[in-house]
Amino acid sequence: MAYKNAVLNSIIGLGYNLYLYLHFVFMYTLYYFLSSISLIINFKDSLEKVTRERRMRWLGHVTRIGEVRIPKQALHWEVAGFRRRPGRPRMNWRDVAKKGLQRMGLSLEEVETSA
Repeated sequence: MAYKNAVLNSIIGLGYNLYLYLHFVFMYTLYYFLSSISLIINFKDSLEKVTRERRMRWLGHVTRIGEVRIPKQALHWEVAGFRRRPGRPRMNWRDVAKKGLQRMGLSLEEVETSA
């Protein structure tokens, strides 16, 4: 131990206790940083999960309501004579819902017939 102190003291001019303190501070900072990154990733995953669940719950509600209600009509509404701009079309609510159902192995028609 005394030899290690002497070597450290000669190399960086620090005693072993200060070296241990700096090592502890560095490791604590690294641990805090990595744990905060994992919290951010877990928060993002849970936020996506909650959003997906609520979207599917709303889709189930809309498929069960009557045909004369506005949300049901809006789900299947197509504007006559409307042309999209060239390029990739924007995602609308129905496209996002269909994509979510495809992840679950379902289609919009299957959900509507079972509701």
